[in-house]
Amino acid sequence: MQIGNDENLQKAASAANDEIGQLKATVIALRDEMKKMEIENEEAVQNAVATANDDITQLRATINALRGELEHNKITYEEKIQGLNQVTRDEVSQLQKTISILRGRLEERDAD
Repeated sequence: MQIGNDENLQKAASAANDEIGQLKATVIALRDEMKKMEIENEEAVQNAVATANDDITQLRATINALRGELEHNKITYEEKIQGLNQVTRDEVSQLQKTISILRGRLEERDAD
């Protein structure tokens, strides 16, 4: 009877040891899978950050280019306005001279 119990105990211990070995292998496999997933997640985050930084850099470059273009357009507009103002002043001056000459002629004619 004792021999049967010993055999049963040995079988149970062997089965328990086998199960422990399988569980340890499962734990190791799961840890490896978790590490792999963490690495993949870190790479995905780094790629997303790099992409976002590239987008930000491109947007800043676009903003700077548009600011430069806007400033150039503003300067061009102001130069055109100044040119038009000068033309207007010149025309007014010319017209005033013409009025003065015509007035002088009228006064001379009226004086005769």
